[in-house]
Amino acid sequence: MLHKNTNRSGFILATLAVLLALSALVGVRAANANNIPREGSRINLFPGFVGPTTYPSSTPFFVSHGWGCGAVQAAEAVKDGGCLEANTTFKLFVDGREVPSITDLDVGPGGIVQAKIQVFNFRRGLPAGVHVLDAQWWLDGELALHSVVPVTFT
Repeated sequence: MLHKNTNRSGFILATLAVLLALSALVGVRAANANNIPREGSRINLFPGFVGPTTYPSSTPFFVSHGWGCGAVQAAEAVKDGGCLEANTTFKLFVDGREVPSITDLDVGPGGIVQAKIQVFNFRRGLPAGVHVLDAQWWLDGELALHSVVPVTFT
């Protein structure tokens, strides 16, 4: 549930800014505080930062995206249940099929959840050919951001 005094479009813009920062951060870290391992290299599906779009077939890789809120925003939202509701999530589809994920939480001071990242490990990679990766960021049960990326596995 969003903080009741929060302007929804302002919240979305602020959250997308945090998303962008998390997108860069997740690419650098091999595993976060919950120690959820990432297999191989990352394929980024965030619009404007997509890549790589060519990748070796049968080679491990991972996709990791999600939502976050700043420390102040998270602390203010705690009284309303937090800034990251259960139906605020990231979904990934490959060639039209939803891929299961592992949820990785970043917990800040005072036990406040500040980021919820979905991790998708492809331990065996994908076979040669073009595969469509369909990335969907859901905020409070509504599709907020969508990215469809064809990746050529060679």
